[in-house]
Amino acid sequence: MSAMRELRFVSEGQSCRGDLYLPEGEGPFLTVVMGHGFGLTKECGLAPFRDAFVQAGYAVFLFDYRHFGESEGMPRQVLLPNREVADWQAALACVRKLDEVDNQRIVLWGTSFGGGLVTAVAARESVAGIIAQCPMMDGMASVLEVIRYAGIGQALKMTGIGLWDVGSSALGLGPKMLPSAGRPGELAAMSSHDAYDGYTALMPD
Repeated sequence: MSAMRELRFVSEGQSCRGDLYLPEGEGPFLTVVMGHGFGLTKECGLAPFRDAFVQAGYAVFLFDYRHFGESEGMPRQVLLPNREVADWQAALACVRKLDEVDNQRIVLWGTSFGGGLVTAVAARESVAGIIAQCPMMDGMASVLEVIRYAGIGQALKMTGIGLWDVGSSALGLGPKMLPSAGRPGELAAMSSHDAYDGYTALMPD
């Protein structure tokens, strides 16, 4: 596999970090733009997918959303879906300008929450296709699933955290944070029996 090239692009005035990987041969290449899911970065378990694409002859561009990883955005670890859609659009605009990229053959790859995001982006941008791996597509279905495995009390507590977050942010007090994943009984966005171990297994040491 070729060496990685670090790239920066701007999304709504803030700098985002991406990594470009090129296969052997002469370009321009069909290119896969990759972003992660709920609260994770490009360092979290995407390497096997990236390597498989590069070995198959595709260029790959991985990037971090604003507020995460090596991209700008304060406060850190804040997930705002509309901003992440804008980050996808900015990443797409970035790779379209590269000589190594065939700008008529770009595919978006997202997993979990990112799978829902690439679906939204494809409705706004002209791309060759998307790969939405186990996409999160239905917010209400997700809430009902939380109620199923954790009870209505958990859903009400999460709603309270969300309302607190909106109020405190409006007053300039910063966000109210909620863990992405927790063990059963813990207050977290995901706390099913396999959520914590599965989520943290994706994180680099």
